[in-house]
Amino acid sequence: MRNRLQWTVFLSEDMAGAAPHPGHAAQPLTTPARWPGGALDLRQAHLTPRGVAARVRARTRPRPEPESMLRHRQILAASAVVLVLPASVALAAGAPAAPSTGDATAAAQRSARADTARNAVALRRAAARHERAVRRVVRLARTRAHLQGTRRPARARYAGWSTPRLHGQAARLGRIVRALRRTGGAPDVPIPPALRAIATCESGGNPRAVDASGTYRGLFQFDAGTWASVGGHGDPAAAPAAEQYRRAAVLYARAGAAPWPVCGR
Repeated sequence: MRNRLQWTVFLSEDMAGAAPHPGHAAQPLTTPARWPGGALDLRQAHLTPRGVAARVRARTRPRPEPESMLRHRQILAASAVVLVLPASVALAAGAPAAPSTGDATAAAQRSARADTARNAVALRRAAARHERAVRRVVRLARTRAHLQGTRRPARARYAGWSTPRLHGQAARLGRIVRALRRTGGAPDVPIPPALRAIATCESGGNPRAVDASGTYRGLFQFDAGTWASVGGHGDPAAAPAAEQYRRAAVLYARAGAAPWPVCGR
């Protein structure tokens, strides 16, 4: 809103403390001067060459606004309220609120705790798998030692192995144990054809045959001393047939048919 400023400037030598110059009479200025805020009227001005004192009095009179303009502004303000209010209500009702710093920190802590719990479960499962693999390897290694008549291995030997290495060792020991159970750990030597005839003569081909005195046992009627001399362990009649054949083959290669004086002729 523009304001009209009406300025009255009084220039007086009396306020400056000097008398008017004789050759310069005071002349009134009636021509309006331009001013940024409007017209400036200089009235009753007395100019002197020695000095000027000025006093400005301003009065502001607001220009009355037309009634149509005021009504137009009221309509615009009401329209703005009608348009903005539904959008604000919809935004507050439907849009999710931005998470605060405290909510983000709590969510991060919950996620970290969940990760820690999952890692702990995975570690426990891995430890259980490793323990099962160690037990299996130790069992197979001790079975092999028993079948071969060697010293039992300690568990600490395999405790520091990785799980994949334990699985590989278990597979290898399983093959060895199965072979030992078939042969009793006897060396893999060729079986002479004469041994089949000797076995048929001595025991009738029965691996569990025992004589009346209980001294001679198995397919080839080994006594305890002869059985031990060819690497056998325990009761010859309890050994697998393949092992008895291999032990007999070792004895046959060493002494021929002499250990069987009747059936070996």
